[in-house]
Amino acid sequence: MAGNKQDTEVALGHLMSGGVVAYQRAVAHAVGDALAGLLFSQLCYWSGRQPDDRDGWFYMTQAQIFEETAISRREQETSRRKLRSLGILEECLRGHPAQLWYRINIPAVVDLLEKAGGSRPGGKRQASMAESAKLEWRKAPNWNGGKRQTLSKNTTKRSA
Repeated sequence: MAGNKQDTEVALGHLMSGGVVAYQRAVAHAVGDALAGLLFSQLCYWSGRQPDDRDGWFYMTQAQIFEETAISRREQETSRRKLRSLGILEECLRGHPAQLWYRINIPAVVDLLEKAGGSRPGGKRQASMAESAKLEWRKAPNWNGGKRQTLSKNTTKRSA
């Protein structure tokens, strides 16, 4: 980081004053969507801070979610649809005027994570970028959008 110590402290102060959102990578990988993972992480955070008599139900407005995560209305709707289709998010309308309430389906989350292999010790581990590069090396497609070329074992070296 360039700059002096005072600049660094001021920058970090600004960053931290906006709050931090915990992000559940395992869920994002399991659902295959970073925004859905971020939304789920934030909903999970609030789910755990509700009175017992609510049976896990809580409500948040789209504006509150946007304020905390910067996920737009459309991105929220798409992410919610994905989370509902996987059974890990439940929703219902309550009250007058109606408010959208959420509940995390914990057994469904456990099932999803176990199927994805990311929640158990010794489960699947994502390869690092360096490992991925060793596993599969490909050249970029040619300039006119043709097929990707792959390196074959029968390649010969050319001397310059």
